[in-house]
Amino acid sequence: MKRVPVVVLNMHYSGLGIARGLAPHGVPVFGLSAHPEFPGSASRYCSFREAPDSLLDPGGLQEFLLEFGRGFDTRPILFPTRDHDIEFLLARRAELERYFVIPMAPREVMERAMNKDRCFEAARACGIALPRSYTVRSRAEVLLLRREIAMPVIVKPLYAQQWRKPGIWDAVGREKAVQVDDWGYLEAFYDRIEPLDPVMTVQEYVPGPESNLVIFGSYCRPSGELRAHFTARKLLQVPALRGTGVVVEGLPIEGIVEPSRRLLRQIDFSGLSEIEYKVHEKTGTAYLIEINPRHWDQHFLGTACGVNLTLEWYRDLTEPERLVPARTPEEPPRQSPTSVRWIADQEFALYAATAFAERRSETARPRALLRGRKTFAVMDWRDPRPGLRQIRNVSRLLGRAALARLRRFAAPSGRQTGP
Repeated sequence: MKRVPVVVLNMHYSGLGIARGLAPHGVPVFGLSAHPEFPGSASRYCSFREAPDSLLDPGGLQEFLLEFGRGFDTRPILFPTRDHDIEFLLARRAELERYFVIPMAPREVMERAMNKDRCFEAARACGIALPRSYTVRSRAEVLLLRREIAMPVIVKPLYAQQWRKPGIWDAVGREKAVQVDDWGYLEAFYDRIEPLDPVMTVQEYVPGPESNLVIFGSYCRPSGELRAHFTARKLLQVPALRGTGVVVEGLPIEGIVEPSRRLLRQIDFSGLSEIEYKVHEKTGTAYLIEINPRHWDQHFLGTACGVNLTLEWYRDLTEPERLVPARTPEEPPRQSPTSVRWIADQEFALYAATAFAERRSETARPRALLRGRKTFAVMDWRDPRPGLRQIRNVSRLLGRAALARLRRFAAPSGRQTGP
């Protein structure tokens, strides 16, 4: 049977995971990216095309997709992998659906997931614990927070894609969230970003180590049925506690399953999503942090744990008989009880090299994190070309770092040594 093709926007970790989750099942995958140097662009599991970026050139990408879509006999399924891909598709959905299947929930549903205030409102309605959170739109509102919230706090955008825009990404230190420990720094930080985007969310810090950051990844059918899910915890983030997950361990965590089910039902969500919580180190309460209503970097961990979320979604989209209520339902996939670790190769290599070079006390930690069953974001003997490209990229980064370190040591001290 001829399979419906899939087109993926951006071939970083998320896009590569989609290709590796579908292509072995006979699905033709086309990967698009403005960055042909990304390792995922070299995968044997996708046919790569260089295309404009949805954030930097949305008009160019729309024109490219309309032309690209005309070349298919069957409308391909178009998957976004980043928040600004979602914004792009929502804004141009009517035009693009002439040539593509865009399996996202309606705009109002996506808004309830992506807008942190609306997401928290829905979570509050179904009894989920929340950190104290305030959205500010002026310096005066920042000053008023002194009476409402205690330090430390986590500062983040109301919508994740706000800080990814040109200019503001550098102003926030190229971080998706920032931990702030004193009021003076919070005011200075806001003064820096206010001219670029004055809307910012200030959230209470939930105490606990990185391993208290837990994840519920799932696929929900349009009927509201939770078809497949897996759970995981973060073992390493860079930067610590607020950055990107570098080592994430998939293992059963029953305490977040039912709250997540309630939240997804409350916002009427369908599709694939990641819900993140932070477990309070003293009370054990799981506090909601955010929802990502799309594929995320570590979603392929589910496949390694026996739950291929993307394949379940794809089969529902292309085999409508699966959704007929009278039909004998298939058993949903179940997560393996054995833990598996997902490791972001490049970030992990840089973390380990930096710990070694700076002789940190945790130099033994990288070895510990590599123990047990694992799957890498890029390195895979069944699909070697992305790994070879990743090795080249990491070698260049480490070479530059080593050269910069040598230059610092070789820099003149300012003392005169001549007669």
